[in-house]
Amino acid sequence: MNHFFKICHKEKILIALIISFVIQPVSAENIDLIKLYYLAESADTTLQAAKANQRAIAQKLPQARAVLLPNASLSANSSKNTANTSPSTYSSQSYTLTLTQPIFHMDQWLELQKAGFQVQQAWLNLAASQQELMVRDYRP
Repeated sequence: MNHFFKICHKEKILIALIISFVIQPVSAENIDLIKLYYLAESADTTLQAAKANQRAIAQKLPQARAVLLPNASLSANSSKNTANTSPSTYSSQSYTLTLTQPIFHMDQWLELQKAGFQVQQAWLNLAASQQELMVRDYRP
């Protein structure tokens, strides 16, 4: 019985220590670092350029995918003809729907794969720029 009490007492102390570490208040230094980072992030032209570059390169993936999708086009034509010799007129209309699906173009599949790699690289460059900003602007 005494052994059981010691185990429970140790567990209670361990739980209390864990809770005290988890519920620690955020220090003023941490808040200042967070504010500093957001201010630097909004004002840093290098990071803004990296974000713009990432957004531009991210558009390559949907563009490369779109080449592989079917293409549909619809056209309509209407005409009215009159003859000078007789009072007769006639009208004609025509409608055309064209659906084109590329069967297999290896070069387009490779472009899709290349675009995926470029998007990943752009994300990595953006993350590197963010880390560089953190290191550059924090001087203890």
